[in-house]
Amino acid sequence: MKSDGHLLISGTNGYIMVPAPWWKTKEFEICYEDYTQNEKVYTKFQGEGLRYEISDFVSAINGYRNETFKLTDKESIAMAGIIERFLEWRNCDRGQIA
Repeated sequence: MKSDGHLLISGTNGYIMVPAPWWKTKEFEICYEDYTQNEKVYTKFQGEGLRYEISDFVSAINGYRNETFKLTDKESIAMAGIIERFLEWRNCDRGQIA
């Protein structure tokens, strides 16, 4: 599907809209059914793409653990699992062996 690269995260109480390119966002909006409660959040993003996850991985290799701000081991494993399941699904869907 062709899209302009926005990211939409839906939940039971509303959604989060992140403008393109979402992987190096500088802002996002938290949207509720009552639009008067919507919030715009601005953040300073340094670098591109997976910079923070790669930094966390290098820190783990070097024996540093600071999980107050970074992804936990469980979160990283879950994200990798989601990517693996998608790749398997995509390969099977195209008639390829995973």
